[in-house]
Amino acid sequence: MIKKKEELSRFLFILPLLFTLLILIARPASGATTYSVTLVPSIATGTGMPIDVGSLIITLSPGAASSSVNKSVYFALPSNPPGYTLTMGTPNISNSSGSVSITNNNGNSYTSQLKVTSTLTPTDPASDVTITIPLTITVPGDVCGDIKLDISASDGSVFSCGTITVARAGTLQVTVNIDNIKAFNNSSIELGNIYVHENTAGALISSPESLRFKLPTGFTWDLSGISTNLIWGDLGVVPTLGHFKLADNNTILFVSIQHQSNQPTRFSINGLRMNADLNRLRGPGPVICQVNGLSNVTPTSLTVAKYFPIVSTDPPDGATGVSISKNITVSFGENIQTGDNIGGVTLTKDGNQVQFTYGINGNTLALYPNGLDYSVTYAVYIPIGAIKDYGGIALTNNYSFSFTTRPYPSSGSGSGSSSGSSSSNSTTSQQATVTAVTPIPQQITPLMTTTNDIATLSPQITANGQPVIFDVAPEIKNDRTFAPVRTLAYSLGITENNVSWDNTTSTVTIISNDLTLKFTVGSNLFIINGTAQEMDMSPYIKNDRTMVPLRFFAEALGLTVEWDKKTQQVNIK
Repeated sequence: MIKKKEELSRFLFILPLLFTLLILIARPASGATTYSVTLVPSIATGTGMPIDVGSLIITLSPGAASSSVNKSVYFALPSNPPGYTLTMGTPNISNSSGSVSITNNNGNSYTSQLKVTSTLTPTDPASDVTITIPLTITVPGDVCGDIKLDISASDGSVFSCGTITVARAGTLQVTVNIDNIKAFNNSSIELGNIYVHENTAGALISSPESLRFKLPTGFTWDLSGISTNLIWGDLGVVPTLGHFKLADNNTILFVSIQHQSNQPTRFSINGLRMNADLNRLRGPGPVICQVNGLSNVTPTSLTVAKYFPIVSTDPPDGATGVSISKNITVSFGENIQTGDNIGGVTLTKDGNQVQFTYGINGNTLALYPNGLDYSVTYAVYIPIGAIKDYGGIALTNNYSFSFTTRPYPSSGSGSGSSSGSSSSNSTTSQQATVTAVTPIPQQITPLMTTTNDIATLSPQITANGQPVIFDVAPEIKNDRTFAPVRTLAYSLGITENNVSWDNTTSTVTIISNDLTLKFTVGSNLFIINGTAQEMDMSPYIKNDRTMVPLRFFAEALGLTVEWDKKTQQVNIK
């Protein structure tokens, strides 16, 4: 009797344990299903374009996977503000031969459903089953911060509920810069390396028109030597040759980005060339390309090169009958200074170098040989880096020209002996002695630009420290600097769409943020947001360009104008 009581006591003790165990077997344990993502990228908002944001990974324990048939789980992006869309791609299942189905637009464009259509029995009973699903989303504008995916399932489902962050929205920015602004005076130049840098992963939008570089009139792109190089980040983002496309008669370069990065990325574009129609360029200055595209790019204008022409030589190239007492001058399109390679300038005859001294005055380099010989062809060579402008940009093309002196005078002319040469010139096959002489004698004058009012050097204009290139040169009239208004506006970041011309009234309209400016040719009144202001000079037309008083234009935009009389430079900032 006592033994039966002991057995009953043991059974009553074990019974609750068996009941608890049966409950645990009958339902998945807490945490049997978990959710994660492969990455949380930063994305642009308001583009209206679908964005790949990585993949959602659903992990099921062996017990949950074995009980998953016909079970569903629902995913939803926020419903407000309107404009979210969610697309789940083809699932990839590991450790199971079971199957699932995906239903996108499950009632709304921002919701999707996953349903297990055949049991996800683990191939390896000791390991979890994972479902990996690519996610593509669209995010409306004015969204900032974490973008969360809401996950819901019915009671008793093997799928758990919750939320997970799939992306971050905010200010994404791509910065472009160039490492070397080269000066050129011929029709083709290889540019410095252009660097593209994301401030955060995903800033470069995946699109055939992610970046757009537009050259001004008279210039075209040349992709013959282009290459790219990853500095750091995601190699898959870096475009290859096939990802560069030219448009609009090769004046526009599109850079295609194939997918958004999973980490901040920086790469360089190397060997990009630019061709110039020199007949369409009317003065020296920087070549500024407009930068935009679907990515948020800064700056919106980039100086890629500097047109630094040699406008004349005296004697001209190929001249004959040149006096043996001639000094040699080379005139540039703007004021100059000596570069690091000034010692490389040479004057030669028959391959031998001739001694000379040199000097610079304004925009002119002069060579003073110690007399020239009769009936001799001389060659002048100015190498890369010998001359630079006042902004420190050096000449990046070699330049040379030649001339021939006049024959020795016939006997009886009173011009000297009949020996056939003047012995005052010294030649040597060694390096010539080059001596600086400053200043040049006053008969050497700078290149002048003449107007009806005055004659003066063409002023050089910079915007926020970047030189501005014009197809019609700025000029000074009655102590006022005038410049083509459209190019001036572009250099200050005003886009093409915000500069318009009314041919009926000869009025140009410029829109910048909350300001609207109107300038009318021949009128000394300009309009700011509907209010007339008076100028002491009026705009005029020059070579089909509207010339406006620079100071009135800049100050109306709230900018500061600085004038350097010595260098004839205007800086707008």
